[in-house]
Amino acid sequence: MKTLVAYKQFVPHGHCYLWKPELVGLHIASDFLIALAYYSIPVTLVYFVRKRRNLPFNSVVLLFAIFILTCGTSHLAEIWTLWYPTYWLSGCIKAITALVSLYTSLMLIELIPTVLALPSSGQMEAANRELERQIRERQQAEMALQEREVMLRGIGDNLPNGAIYQVTRELDGSDRFYYLSTGIEKLTQVKAEDALKDSSLLYRQVIPEDLPPLQAAVDKSWRELSVFDIQLRILTPSGQLKWFHFRSMPRKLPDGRVAWDGLVVDVTELKHTEETLRKSKALLEESQLVARLGNWEFEIASQKIRWSKQLFELFGRDPAKSEPNYQEILQMYYPEDAGKLAQAIEQAISTGESYKLILRASPNESTIYIEEIGYAEFNGDGKVIRLYGTSQDVTERETALIKGQKAKEQLQRSETLLAAAQKIAHMGSWEWHLAPQKQIWSAETFCIFGLNPSQSAPTQAEFIQMVHPEDRPKLQKQLVQAIAKGKPFNLEYRIVRPDGSLRYLESKAEVAYNPQGQTIRLYGAILDITERKILERELAYKQQLLDAFIISAPIGITILDRETRYLFINEALAEINGISATGHIGKTPWDIIPDIAPKQQKLFEHVLTTGEAILDFELSGETPKLPGVIRTWLASYFPILSEESQPIGIGIVVVEITERKRVEQMLELQAVITRNIAEGICLVGVDNGIFVYANPKFEQMFGYDSDELIGKHVSIVNYGDEHTTPEDVNQAIRSIIFEHGEATYEVHNVKKDGTPFWCSATASIFDHPEYGKVIVAVHQDITEHKQAKEKIKASLKEKEVLLQEIHHRVKNNLGIVSSLLQMQCRRTEDPQATAILRDSQNRIGSIALVHEKLYRSEDLANINFAQYIPDLTSNLFDSYNVKSSQIKLNIQVDNTILDIETAIPCSLIINELVSNSLKYAFPNNRIGEIEVRLYQENKPLIQKQHERNLTLIVRDNGIGLPADFDCKKTKTLGISLIQGLTKQLRGNIEINSHQGTEFKITFIQGNASSSETNYKPR
Repeated sequence: MKTLVAYKQFVPHGHCYLWKPELVGLHIASDFLIALAYYSIPVTLVYFVRKRRNLPFNSVVLLFAIFILTCGTSHLAEIWTLWYPTYWLSGCIKAITALVSLYTSLMLIELIPTVLALPSSGQMEAANRELERQIRERQQAEMALQEREVMLRGIGDNLPNGAIYQVTRELDGSDRFYYLSTGIEKLTQVKAEDALKDSSLLYRQVIPEDLPPLQAAVDKSWRELSVFDIQLRILTPSGQLKWFHFRSMPRKLPDGRVAWDGLVVDVTELKHTEETLRKSKALLEESQLVARLGNWEFEIASQKIRWSKQLFELFGRDPAKSEPNYQEILQMYYPEDAGKLAQAIEQAISTGESYKLILRASPNESTIYIEEIGYAEFNGDGKVIRLYGTSQDVTERETALIKGQKAKEQLQRSETLLAAAQKIAHMGSWEWHLAPQKQIWSAETFCIFGLNPSQSAPTQAEFIQMVHPEDRPKLQKQLVQAIAKGKPFNLEYRIVRPDGSLRYLESKAEVAYNPQGQTIRLYGAILDITERKILERELAYKQQLLDAFIISAPIGITILDRETRYLFINEALAEINGISATGHIGKTPWDIIPDIAPKQQKLFEHVLTTGEAILDFELSGETPKLPGVIRTWLASYFPILSEESQPIGIGIVVVEITERKRVEQMLELQAVITRNIAEGICLVGVDNGIFVYANPKFEQMFGYDSDELIGKHVSIVNYGDEHTTPEDVNQAIRSIIFEHGEATYEVHNVKKDGTPFWCSATASIFDHPEYGKVIVAVHQDITEHKQAKEKIKASLKEKEVLLQEIHHRVKNNLGIVSSLLQMQCRRTEDPQATAILRDSQNRIGSIALVHEKLYRSEDLANINFAQYIPDLTSNLFDSYNVKSSQIKLNIQVDNTILDIETAIPCSLIINELVSNSLKYAFPNNRIGEIEVRLYQENKPLIQKQHERNLTLIVRDNGIGLPADFDCKKTKTLGISLIQGLTKQLRGNIEINSHQGTEFKITFIQGNASSSETNYKPR
């Protein structure tokens, strides 16, 4: 320890500087600032590493920080040894610095392979080309998807009674409509674009009682991804109450959202029909209960019997029990009446005749009379498959018959009306008594008109008001003719119900007369034909759609008669042939397409002879539209059959596949190219990592026979060592590909014979139509390239080190010359000689500063002049002992990079001009300012890309040049040197002596004469 801090036996380092204050202060300031900078760099690096722990090479960065820290300590030791020569301690610090720097360099050498493994620009360019290809393919797929979407949206916009929607549940739990077909406006009276902006416009229409089941159904479909199927009530802005049926299938999007694509249909009419049916059923049950009437069915094949609820009550049987069988039913009647019933049933089964019997039964030990009415139902072959009918308790009626004939007539009339009502399905009856102006309506008639059957029938005036205004005149005309002339009528007209709904009715009327032949009553039946009218309209609409589709279909459609003359042709096929549709009618294919017609003759004969269709027949030839151009089509031929199922014509559907054939040929060409390409290509299954395809180049590259790799795991070609297995290498590659979808990398592989080699590979994931999801990898052998690259890098590193050493030695040699000049200057007593030596020393210092900047820079050929000029001018101020408080230095330099051939003349010019300003421009300690500017002109004088037009201005506000100054006649060394250096730069010089002195030198970077190595003027 005493040896390390011993210093008395040595001379302090300050003696080397002769304890000159300026020189000692310069070294102290320089070493202190360098140490301060060195200490700030490790702090910055440590902070950077702590903030970015995920970056590679963190350990090397920390090691580099330690190296910088020791370097800073060595500079502090330089300051310490100026007064205290503890050179052993200083040497130890430098030795530690050397060890740390040596270890740091070794660590950097070990990192070279890792750095070299980074992708090259060529690999990135190949990856970009592959990405562009995939983008083009994706754009084509998106165009096809958009076409399908346009077609689907066209279908959705033309739905007659529904709409298509797409709703998505966002990640925040809100629901948003992304698509609504235009039919939504017809359903909800809300425009689609308004609903897309504000979905609450639709949700607010839902009846409050239906909101909880709606929310429950949506949540269940969202959780379980099950079908969303629900019927809801909607109240439109105009006050209409509608029933909507929603049905959709959810799907989960890649970002976690759930989307429903579905259909909403207006089922209001269906609901009204169901409600009417329910009311009718309830009314029927009530009527049956009041009339003690029940209905039954008997399936012949299965012997199964069905009873209505009223029959159980009628026969006193527990409804909880099943229906009785055939024998049990016969036992319910008196024996002699049971035989009649059995005989009637057997007769109905064998002949299909209906029957009507009055039978006696004894439920609950009491006798009742049952009227049994039965009908037969036939199948397509005319065989009875089912009996159905009614059983009614007619005990009161039979009792009344016994009591009197009047009661019997009344009962017969009731039976007649009941039979008529049973035969008329969904039909109401009515009577209009003219004298008392009284209307008598059946319950079904009330239902048809949307009125309450418990109320009285409307008057004739009220009835007319319910008829649609457009149909009133013709109805009134028919009524007047029926009353005046006794003419029955059958008329269809429309009515408007009290709830505003429109219904279509068919009314049949008969006329009743009094003995005098006068019309006293109209009666008849009314049938609700709304559903039939709707079906007729829909059928007509669908027929229009079919006709429009055939005419406007993008595929060709035509019909030929037995003589193969054109009966019909759509626009698409007419466009293919190049002749108008009307120009085809009545002509044959031999007249229109003579090149193709002979190829179809046997097809025509086959279809017309056998009546069999021929599908997807490939045709090639030319048409009048494109003479000389061979095109290809797929044609299907269908027989047009008569009522006797005989061929009377031919229907033809034509699809052009010219482009598809071209694509198939291109795909075949691509397959040939893949097999013969210079790079190795393989396909590997994504799920199992098994080879499914390898082209010949890949098999040759890895030394395998044809198809030998198929079925083997891909890790068989990866190289492994004691640290990494082939499976680890394969797993690392797959992880990168799965993360980014594609990857470009260099990998160490091994051939079949065990020879390792390097490959450059590009891989991506692809959905193969045959193999499914696969990894497509393209390999290229780069072993020789990597070996040559390593040799070039090693050689380049040696040259860089050598060039840095040359600049360092030139700088040191110039420093020695500068020191000699300074020693000579101190020994010279002549002021003029001292000034000359100082100028020469400054000139040499400016050149030495150039070489110092070069060997300290990472770029060994260029100098950043924005950093160089401040250092040069500061040295000049120190050389002439000028304080910044006396003369202000203003430097405005762009970020300009100069090569050495331009930098040295430019630095000498700045040295001369600034020196002249310091020496002559400010006599008698005059205060002033020196400005140095270097910038690039906005408009270059030449068009070469690597050259720039630069302007150097050195200006002072001193006393200026003498009045008789002429630069061409002045022979001073400084002016001659400036002119010579400007000529060496091949530039122009301008001198302005107004309010001081300004030298403006314009030159072109890179235009300096490289042959002039002497910096003095010639």
